[in-house]
Amino acid sequence: PVVHAPVAEYKVVLIVIVCQGAALLAVIKIHHAAEIAERLNTTKRNVESQLSLALKEIRKVISCFLVSLL
Repeated sequence: PVVHAPVAEYKVVLIVIVCQGAALLAVIKIHHAAEIAERLNTTKRNVESQLSLALKEIRKVISCFLVSLL
């Protein structure tokens, strides 16, 4: 038989995964933006800007999720 975890546990796992993704994007932004820019034939500033926008969206999702838990 399959035992299902409570929904709250799934939510916690999901938030951990999203946070890990955000942390990875932050590391990429700091350490690899120049290399990415070179490969995409764009500027480092453009890559950093796009990664910042992605991180902003992730933070927004995390905030909404945490508010929904209240």
